[in-house]
Amino acid sequence: MKYLILSLFALGACFFEVSAQTVWRVAPERSSVNFEIDHLLFFKVEGRFKKFEGTVITQGDDFANAKIEGKIQANSVYTGNEDRDKDLLGEDFFYTSKYPEFIFKSKSAEKTGENSYKFTGDLTIRGITKPIVLNATLESKKKLPNGKTRVYLSVTGTLNRLDYGLKWNDIIESGKAIVGDEVTIKMKIALMKEVQDF
Repeated sequence: MKYLILSLFALGACFFEVSAQTVWRVAPERSSVNFEIDHLLFFKVEGRFKKFEGTVITQGDDFANAKIEGKIQANSVYTGNEDRDKDLLGEDFFYTSKYPEFIFKSKSAEKTGENSYKFTGDLTIRGITKPIVLNATLESKKKLPNGKTRVYLSVTGTLNRLDYGLKWNDIIESGKAIVGDEVTIKMKIALMKEVQDF
């Protein structure tokens, strides 16, 4: 009898651990995925992606130890310059006819402050996968009139475009490259709580 009770207790504990997962979905209409890169002629070029999606799985409502997957449609890039956008779609840059998506998959998520987190994972661009660190801040959490919960995360990170085969550049007379190598990522992500089981 003693072993039966202990077994039932252990089974219940495991069930609670598994069933306490929360699934969040990115709300694209309330989110933004932006980037910024140095450009010698224009100081900086800013752009964004119009189409993206993502899923986050957490234990309860805490984003520590979260599992994150996100996809960006590379051909949805917009910089405000039609010719530049066409160049970004081509083989010298994103090569969207062969590599239509950027993919992020987290490997770890840790809490670094009361409302801050560090997400470490793999980012795939042009079929090349490299590690990346994203720093996130939980900006707000709100219970909506329909009973659903929405949170906003501010997420930043940097990458070297050369690591992903985005090697095109041009040199001006002074010998300086027109386009910088480091890309700054700035995202505002709205997450809707979709499923929570207890």
